[in-house]
Amino acid sequence: MYMKNKLLDYFYLILLFISPVIFLAIKNFDNTYPLNFIPSFIFLIIVSTIIYILFNLLFREKTIKFLYFFYLFWFFQFYINSTNFNFFNLSNFNQKILILIVVILISFFLSFYLNQYIKNFIIIFIFMNFIYLSSGIFITKNSNQLNSSEYYKKMNLKFDSKENIYFIIFDQMTSKKLYLEKFDLDISQNISNFQKKGFKYLHNTETNNLISIRVISSIFNLNEDVSGDEKNIFLSENVENYELLTLLNKNDYKTWYLDNDMVKCPRHSLINCISRGKSSLINSPIYHLFSVSIFNKFYKYLIYEYFESFKKDRLYSETEIDKFFKFHKNNQKLIQNKKNFIFIHNLGPHYPYRDVNCKITSLDYKMSEDEVNDYKLSSLCVLKKISEFIRYIEKFDSNAVIIIQGDHGFSANNDVNSRDRSVFNLVKIPNNCNLSLKPVTNNIDTFKNILRCI
Repeated sequence: MYMKNKLLDYFYLILLFISPVIFLAIKNFDNTYPLNFIPSFIFLIIVSTIIYILFNLLFREKTIKFLYFFYLFWFFQFYINSTNFNFFNLSNFNQKILILIVVILISFFLSFYLNQYIKNFIIIFIFMNFIYLSSGIFITKNSNQLNSSEYYKKMNLKFDSKENIYFIIFDQMTSKKLYLEKFDLDISQNISNFQKKGFKYLHNTETNNLISIRVISSIFNLNEDVSGDEKNIFLSENVENYELLTLLNKNDYKTWYLDNDMVKCPRHSLINCISRGKSSLINSPIYHLFSVSIFNKFYKYLIYEYFESFKKDRLYSETEIDKFFKFHKNNQKLIQNKKNFIFIHNLGPHYPYRDVNCKITSLDYKMSEDEVNDYKLSSLCVLKKISEFIRYIEKFDSNAVIIIQGDHGFSANNDVNSRDRSVFNLVKIPNNCNLSLKPVTNNIDTFKNILRCI
């Protein structure tokens, strides 16, 4: 019986300690790569074991009560900040102190007057939150079925061109207009320089999706409506019903995908992954977990500074555009043979933020001293990388078709619902496409129009 109670206590404690990461996993199910959470779970279980051993040495017979107090405090301070009530945005110091005192008192009461009823309450409370957060994931959404005649027309498109096609997503890159109006950043000279190189900037382009995975799925489905799970390219393995992949395959094109550390290359029989981003403690949810925690200063100055000194430059020394240059140098014959569709998901200007020379300034928006300014500087880094890419392609693949788009706009604190729909949209297309490329207001329509005339 004693052993059974001890195991139950251990189960409750582990559940309390890892619940914040489970909450993050559920809340970000649609816009991140699930395997990113595995290092976080392993890390928390190891830390929990170490804490358990230390508490046993320090408090002996009082270990369970102190552990519950510490874990409850850990859980509730995260829970408060993960709700709509944002503790760290409070300007009133007295309010913060009052909230901390309330959290401490609740944790103290629940732990030092611990009994089976309280344990049951804790576990029911946690599971009710799991169910509440999960409810939005498992509700089947109705997706609009594409008109069969339109599908037939799309799938029977024959490309006249054999040129390579480059589709580059710059994460969170907003439009020229919003850069000026919202961020006081004038990129008109950059656009003018791109236009001199044969590019066309498409004004007033909007996205129907505000989450990267949905934007990418809409590209591979050639359809802005990707509300149904069957359309999410990141949920399926070797399912060959994505329209773009089918169309490219019918025209003897190979599909190449260069991912980043946050959204990995999808597994699919028709997709060749150029490189797979590596998840680590520096970019996994454990980093975000501490950045939204009361313990963020502890994390920043002990763990974050360690990684910043020893790991940051190695992990983020290269942008995805730099990685493409490496790929090209090692596969020049492949590029010369044409008929390649190369999809690049560049993480910038999304955090980790970079300065004008593309050196990392902040790994997480929560660790940024001035997020808006960091975003602006990161955008200048991106414009620099676009210029480098254009010069490189001019030299090695001058007739290529190029689409450079933002997936969605910027929002402070990475608030999905506040992201701008207006996006950057720059294209280089064959001369015969200019007439076909009628004015559009949707990023996916831009791409479909280009495919119709190449």
